Amino acid sequence: MTAADVYKFLQMVVQQGNKKEDALQIMAEWAHPYPGKVLQVETDGKFYYVVITPQGATVKEGEYPSPDIIFRAPSDLLMQIFTGRSDPIEAIKKWEMVVVGAGHEMVPMNQLIMTVMMGL
Repeated sequence: MTAADVYKFLQMVVQQGNKKEDALQIMAEWAHPYPGKVLQVETDGKFYYVVITPQGATVKEGEYPSPDIIFRAPSDLLMQIFTGRSDPIEAIKKWEMVVVGAGHEMVPMNQLIMTVMMGL
């Protein structure tokens, strides 16, 4: 897996999530009462971020100046975590993945990814 694969996966989650009512509901509850939440992914020297709002989500390349949460890990590990093949808590305990910021944002992120994946 490469950083580009992580970006494509995030694009797919956002694209499909923006079409599904249950995923949009997760995003609306997640963002409330704020205008939005920002998740940064740092992998293999590349930066991507996802903006979650009550109206949906977008994903962009680049570094966001002040994300709510940052995930730092190799692309292969991130893809294993995102697809449920690896436990994020174990990766954090082993320092294979570093999470900076509001770690509780992992919960709705996981819910969103699973909602989208179950609908494919």
